[in-house]
Amino acid sequence: MPSPKSPSASANAEARDDLGSVFAHKMRAGWLPAGVHTWRAADGTALFHRLRFVRPLGHEPGRPLNACTVTLHYNGRTWCRGEPPAPPQGRPLFMLPELLAAPLSRPVYWVWDESTAAALSDLGLPATTASPDLAVTDWSPLRGRCLRLWPVSAGIAARRQQRELATHLRQLGCTVEELEPAGTSPDPAADPVAATIAALDWQAQAARRAAAPSFLTVRAEEVPAESVRWLWPGRIALGKLTLIVGDPDQGKSVLTVDLAARVTRGAPWPVSGEACPRGEVLLVSDEDNTADTVRPRLDAAGADANAVHILRTVTPQGQGARRLDLQQDLQGLANFLAAHPSVRLVCLDPLTAYLGESDSHRNAAMRALLQPLGELAAQAGVAIVAVLHLNKSGHRASSLYRVSGSLAFVAIARASFLVTKDPAHPERRLLLPSKNNLGQQTQGLAYRITPAPNGAPRITWESELVTITADQALAGITPEDPHPELTESAAWLRELLAESSLPATEVKKAATQAGLPWRTVQRAKKPAGITSQRSGFGPDATYTWRLHPQPLPACVPTKTLGTHGTHEENPPELSCVPNPPNTPD
Repeated sequence: MPSPKSPSASANAEARDDLGSVFAHKMRAGWLPAGVHTWRAADGTALFHRLRFVRPLGHEPGRPLNACTVTLHYNGRTWCRGEPPAPPQGRPLFMLPELLAAPLSRPVYWVWDESTAAALSDLGLPATTASPDLAVTDWSPLRGRCLRLWPVSAGIAARRQQRELATHLRQLGCTVEELEPAGTSPDPAADPVAATIAALDWQAQAARRAAAPSFLTVRAEEVPAESVRWLWPGRIALGKLTLIVGDPDQGKSVLTVDLAARVTRGAPWPVSGEACPRGEVLLVSDEDNTADTVRPRLDAAGADANAVHILRTVTPQGQGARRLDLQQDLQGLANFLAAHPSVRLVCLDPLTAYLGESDSHRNAAMRALLQPLGELAAQAGVAIVAVLHLNKSGHRASSLYRVSGSLAFVAIARASFLVTKDPAHPERRLLLPSKNNLGQQTQGLAYRITPAPNGAPRITWESELVTITADQALAGITPEDPHPELTESAAWLRELLAESSLPATEVKKAATQAGLPWRTVQRAKKPAGITSQRSGFGPDATYTWRLHPQPLPACVPTKTLGTHGTHEENPPELSCVPNPPNTPD
């Protein structure tokens, strides 16, 4: 709630202007005005001003300040020191107009100096103070109110004064709460706002404790242990979210249709031949036409078309048809799954098309959206497979960090698979695990996309597992590569030096940060097309690595002996020589 505008700000400025001439001699002596507080009658009329002056002791930073307070009032003819004669009913409370304007239901803070009262008022909290002499103050504006007494400084006299004030206020019919400080606070005179916030910290903590949600827990012994239920054993679990990630035109959508077809027929899974639990499938595809693309692909894969539900649109009550929005339609999806208990698989292709207005790059937003989706999968007992694209990060980035958008996609999913081309055989596709939180890390699979008799593409799985990892595939390593570490280091070197040359020392530092063995990077120099130029001689020689402007001849691994007298920084490494006639490319 915004605080009401206090008239003290303009009054203070006016008082400074009026009184500047009165204290000109103090300012010439080095005293600086640090604050002025105006005490007013109920109608807002200024009664007197209390001014505070400070004077630095020397010019060194951090030295303490001398301070003095002067009270002045205007008697109609001139300025006089001290307060004016008290009215018959007693001296007014500080900030009396603001106090009278505050509703009776709002607590009033009683503080011990004008600076803290003004700071609290600026924060929208009714606050006041008065003379320590209880007998000379008009207490009537406080009758029946709730008073919160500001913490006093340490000391017997101060605590006694607070007890006397609390007793006096209770006699007036006030409800009194004596506040306790949270700890050491800044000097209210030096920084009243900071002092106010620090002193109120304990109240903020109490409010947080009161508003904190209750925790529902269960003892582990009360939870019956269950085994993971699998749709595709070791790869896609029921009740979980699984990702299939890859660049466009890699066959991800054709792959999801193949999964759907196997579920509708209960067909065995490739390579292992393990059984697939038969059921229905919900396909949510935004990029492919249902009639000329999705249905022909289902037929090509041999799916039971009667067991496949294809979501076209969502129509909320009183609105027009639109695409699925996981921000708004999660309950609708839950209702559909409850009405179709035979559904075992839900495919979202691509997932980013159904995020509504959520920013896919904001981690918190994606967690807030995906966590309920995962809970829905568990509640309905279905496997949710979501298709995503890769970002443009460098090849050295882990496959987990190549998922386009927030890292929350991978964090919430229980398994993630990379779909990519085989670098050695572009017509071959690889399905490689990049994350599996539920089972043992499985090996990858290979498949090809071939035309079916109806002309639609379909998946033809190979019978052997693939041994390379998702990270190696992104680095351009082929399954047949006899030196995958060398190939990866060579690709990393070409990317590192693509824009400019670097000293060998900088290359070594970058290799260490990338987790590449320096020895392997040195051996990969020539296969990568990197040349080295020496500057200087002997121990002071330095070397600069640069990418060769023209591709070097194809490389075969052959050992090269060092040359006598050469101070090159590299050990013997793989040489680049033309392939022998009978050496396969």
